[in-house]
Order: sequence, then C-alpha cells, then structure tokens
Amino acid sequence: MKNAFLIFLIYLGVGVQSSSGQEKRYTDISYLKISDSALIDGINKVVNQEVNNPDDSLFKKGFGYIRVSVIQYPKNDTVIVYYIAPELSAITKKSIEQVYPDYYSFVNGRLVLITMRALDVFASREFSEKSKKNIRELVDKCLEKTQKVTFYDENNKKAFTDKHFRTDYLLFGSGKELYIFKNKPAVLKRPAYY
Repeated sequence: MKNAFLIFLIYLGVGVQSSSGQEKRYTDISYLKISDSALIDGINKVVNQEVNNPDDSLFKKGFGYIRVSVIQYPKNDTVIVYYIAPELSAITKKSIEQVYPDYYSFVNGRLVLITMRALDVFASREFSEKSKKNIRELVDKCLEKTQKVTFYDENNKKAFTDKHFRTDYLLFGSGKELYIFKNKPAVLKRPAYY
C-alpha cells in the first residue's frame, strides 16, 4: 500500500518538473521494480486466467504482455485501484504517444507496462525516442514473429507484399480491476462496465 502511494508521489514530481521548464524536455520510460505483493498477485492471476483460457493459445505459448493502469488514487478506504489487462498487440513507430507506458517491469518473466496518466491534464509529456524504441523492442519480443505476406485483390492479382506482417489481437473483457484497501485484503474483480 505504501509503495502505491510512493509511486503516485514520484509521478507527481516528474509531471511538475517536466512542466516547469521552457525548453522541450523528453521523459525516459524507466524500469520500475514492482514490490507490492498484492499487485504482483493480481498480475499473476490475470496471466493465469489467459494461460488457462481455452480460446487463447498465445498466452499459453508464452506470448503477450500485461498493461497496468492506475485508475484511482486514495479515496476513503481505497488506497489505489489498478486496471490489469493482457495485451497481444504491437507498438509501432506510428503509435501515438499515449500508447507508451510511464514505466515497465517484469513479473515472473512477463513484461508489464505501467501507465499513470491521471496527472497528464497538468503536464504534457513526450517520451524520448530511445525510450520508445526500447519499449517497442521489449513488446516485440512478447509477440509472434513477423512474416512476409502477399495480399491479393478481388481479381486475385497481387496488391502488395508486407515483409513484416503480424496479426494484432484485441482481448475484450479480459482485464480486471485490483482494489487495494487500507484495512482489508485486496480484491480482484471484473470491471462494473462489463
């Protein structure tokens, strides 16, 4: 619980610092060691849910990564709420800035991208190209290899060839919300909007 609030304070400091200068500054996407046992447990449960899903063989084969978003900060008895979602889609050079995480980590060898965007209304940040390239490479290692595929039009004539084709998969309804409380055990549940 303390760790979640500490992460929030660090994020606040980074956001305020980046908005105070006149020149354009780029933020690095940093490695963050997750030490919150409830969050690690929640991530493991979401991964196991995908590995044991009969409709999803890719997570079972070791593909995929996890995206964690902080969706609520301290309120009443709730210390923090995370949204934990499995992902099987690439991040490319053409991806918008908001696709990139604030931090990355690993839990049991699985890549975890951590997003803390609640304060973006106060500070607009851009990530360094080096950081974005690193994240793209890390995500790429979690996905199926690209392959050369030729596409044909309705007349069966060659339209174009993609030398780096890969199918991106969207996993709807697989994410879970993890509630961390002050005085009771954490709860992992399906979001109310499903």
